[in-house]
Amino acid sequence: MKPCFKQYKLIQQEDLEEGLRALKVDGIFSQSMSVLISNAFLIPFLIMLGAGAFHIGLLAVISSLFSFSQFISINLMNYLKGRKIICVASSLLARLVILSLGLVIILGLRLNILGALTFIGCYYFLMNISNGAFTHWMLEFVPQDIRGKYFAERTRVALLIASLVSLPFSIIIEISNERVYENYGFLFIAAAILGLVGILFLSSVPEPTYKYQNPLSPKTLRKLLFSDVLKKHYKSMFLIMLSMQMALPFLVYYMITRLEMSIILVLIIILLGNMISVITLPKWGHFIDKYGVKSVLRFTAYLIFLSFLIWPFTTLPNKYILSIPLAFLAYLLMSTVIGGFNLSAGLIAYYLGNDENSSQRMILHNIIIALGSITGSLIGTLISPLTKYIELSLTFSITYMGRLLIFLIDLRELDFIFVIAAFLGISLISTLEEYKVETSRDEEKSYMELYMNIKRSFRNIADNLYLVLDRRRKSFARVSHSGVIIMVPLSIKEKLRRRKRQRFD
Repeated sequence: MKPCFKQYKLIQQEDLEEGLRALKVDGIFSQSMSVLISNAFLIPFLIMLGAGAFHIGLLAVISSLFSFSQFISINLMNYLKGRKIICVASSLLARLVILSLGLVIILGLRLNILGALTFIGCYYFLMNISNGAFTHWMLEFVPQDIRGKYFAERTRVALLIASLVSLPFSIIIEISNERVYENYGFLFIAAAILGLVGILFLSSVPEPTYKYQNPLSPKTLRKLLFSDVLKKHYKSMFLIMLSMQMALPFLVYYMITRLEMSIILVLIIILLGNMISVITLPKWGHFIDKYGVKSVLRFTAYLIFLSFLIWPFTTLPNKYILSIPLAFLAYLLMSTVIGGFNLSAGLIAYYLGNDENSSQRMILHNIIIALGSITGSLIGTLISPLTKYIELSLTFSITYMGRLLIFLIDLRELDFIFVIAAFLGISLISTLEEYKVETSRDEEKSYMELYMNIKRSFRNIADNLYLVLDRRRKSFARVSHSGVIIMVPLSIKEKLRRRKRQRFD
């Protein structure tokens, strides 16, 4: 039997195909577990325990802080000379942590917020070790010529099935009254079991021969930071991630507390957003190839920050008829571009040179993004308690025959964080213009071409929609019946008569 590719000399074609199938099944179970312990379920659980905006921000700080445990996996891989054992072992321990959390709840032991955050922190710590090893493992296992297509398909299938799995749990949690606390215990146990089943399939995936990974040394770090272009790039990414993470952790909390959305509705919004992100990801990849990685990064960052400005208008000053539609619009707009932002932010370091320090440059790039996320989450967490004591309103009042008060703007509590993050982020995007990533490309011209291309696409969609609606309108006639004007379908004969008259005119 012939080996598959030169870089996979130890993996036969049959083993590779079986491994890819097992990896896809693992993605279904692991993604189902991830959805059940995502913010759509975790944040309502913490709110039930008495959490406020400060604790939700603290959850974001913990998740960002433990992303540094990915770098522990590099030393473990060099020590054990393998990635599979680290990935499987740390994933197993992470799922056992979630299982322990569910058992603690079912056994009737009352958790406080600190205890719940401790369990969640341990899970994030172990999963990031697993993710670090998994990334290096998949980089050598999945052939490069099918890598993008394979992982896109794996993500789509896994997300679709995970959505179907999570909806019954959201309904159970929503209709629970006195047993809601115990039902969260069953939810976490179900998530852990799904994850453990996924590990069975993950453990059957073969591993290519391990290659030694150079850790990030202080000497290499100083060399990278002395580069003028890299310093400007790291500064820009740090500031943009800081601004973004000031607001992102509070979106689900805002929907549940201020907009009074049910868990089912929040989950539907999140899952729709995830599906849109996955669907539009190949298009953003095409735009990166055509217009450049930094053009896509700038454009998507602008739209994410602009989506933050929609959230304060979902309450004027309380929930009203447009609250849910505006929340849908804001979240789906962000989801449409977040895939392009993450893809371009992850790829931009590859465009900053290809030399012997490329792996260290990627590690430092990830460290900077993690530091920006931690700092932004921490600032948002510290500001959130202070926003309870300030309010800004702009009203329009009509006092003729009574008083009609119309709120044009009403900012209170988390609205200030969204506004601050949006204006701060929009102003800091200009730092991306201080350096060039692709020297062979006019980046400013490419950015304007990308903007005009997308604007033209939306205009074409609007024009086509107008034509469809206009065609539908012309296929009906206005008829007066009992003093009421109604629209009735035109007969075939009447349609032909009108067409002849139009042709004659």
